[in-house]
Parts: sequence; C-alpha cells; structure tokens
Amino acid sequence: MGKIIKLSKLNVSDRDRVIKLVKKNGYVVLRGLFERSEILNSLKSIKNNFNHTQDNSSLAGSPKQIFSNFQKLCIGSSAVSGEKIYRFHRIIYNPVWSDDIYNLKKIFLKFNKIRNIILGFEENFCIDKPEKNMWSACRILQYPVGGGHMSAHKDYILKSVSKINFNNMFYQLILLITEKGTDFFEGGAYISKDNKLIDIEKNTLRGDILIYKTNIVHGVEEIDPSKKLSLDRINGRVVLMNSLYQNYSKFRPKDKYFKNKI
Repeated sequence: MGKIIKLSKLNVSDRDRVIKLVKKNGYVVLRGLFERSEILNSLKSIKNNFNHTQDNSSLAGSPKQIFSNFQKLCIGSSAVSGEKIYRFHRIIYNPVWSDDIYNLKKIFLKFNKIRNIILGFEENFCIDKPEKNMWSACRILQYPVGGGHMSAHKDYILKSVSKINFNNMFYQLILLITEKGTDFFEGGAYISKDNKLIDIEKNTLRGDILIYKTNIVHGVEEIDPSKKLSLDRINGRVVLMNSLYQNYSKFRPKDKYFKNKI
C-alpha cells in the first residue's frame, strides 16, 4: 500500500510526495480524486456512444486530424511516429474543444489540472486550449479482450518533447476507467524495474491514476488473450490519457519524430 496515495483533493504541497514515491518505486497510484460513480458513468457513456465504423488505420492520424475527434485501431509495429512498438489497441482522440460525444469534458478538465500540478505547471495551463505551442491530447485508449497489448518500451517522443519544452521532467498519467478483476482478468499495465516486471494494475481500482516517468520501460500485457475478440464494441481495459503534445497543427515540429508527418 506504500505505492498508493489516498487523497480527496490534490494540492501543490502533495507533489513532492508523489514524485518521491515515483522515483523510489518506479510508479505511484493516486486514489480518491475521482468518484467511482462518475467513472462508471463515463465507461457507460463511452460504450453507448462508441461507433466502430469510425475506426481508421494504424498509420492514420495526422497532427491536424487528432486535433479533433478521431479514432483508429493500432495493430502491429507501424505508427505515425515511427516508433517500433508492437501494439493492439484503439485510440480515440477527444480534445475538450471538440464535440463532447462521450460526455468526458468535465473529467478531462479535472484530469488536466491534476496533470499540471504533478508536472509543476500553473493549474490552468493548457487545460482547455493550446498554450505555448502545446495542447492537451485528451484521448481514450481501449485494449480489447482477446489480446489487446503494448510491448515494452519507453516514451521516446514524450521524452523528446519534454526535453525540449520542460527540461525533461515529464511524468505520464493514466486514469483507469476499467478495473482488473471486473472488466478484465488477465494482463494490464506493468513496468520493468531492476530487471523485474511489476504488475502495477494488480491492486488498482477504477478512478485511480497511475503515474510513472517516461524513461522507465513499461507496457501492457495481453488482455484476456484466451477470450474471443470483438472489435465492434468497447470491452477490456479502458483508460484516459492527457499527454501534452506539441501543436503541430499550426507550427513546424521541433521533435524529430514528426518532421515529415505534417
């Protein structure tokens, strides 16, 4: 339980404690910042409003496209960024200025403020509009029952963006919408620390926030691989993310991974 911090509200004074535990354990779990009921309602809304016919290919998703509602299936190692990471998941970009088709705007705005406190920014930085050539890439990730996964990797693009913009202090935040043991039973998020794989989703609950540094090796083990795959509905592991991306929709990239992707 030493890796779980229970809070009803995140204050700036909590940041040092969070970062200290991340450095010590490789990750930390924040619990209590979101009500279980609101997260369950969010999952229901995602499922009810999901449309599988909107899926695009793994290599789809230009900077301009993902700046609005946009979804795609990521399969294999091909990616717009050029990173060779084997994956099988669905990404649904849902920026807060786009149509609120999943009723997630309120949650994303709160989640963005939590991210800013952890990263040491002003609380309202980039929460609902681009600022300083950055924007909050609010998105839903689904790892479907039947083998959804992501191979071990480091977040090279975010590390590069962080080095350019934030002096390499970037931490990744993941808001869990589903719960292991209820929505799926095998697989989930892990990190590699001291040459050991650590299941960081083993004792988590829906509404928890996982935090780790971008330069640690991490991935997602296959979700319920023995079960039948169905891609026309939302099931398995579902999380929200809100990484700060460079605003490539208007400016030429500083980051080498996207120089030829506009």
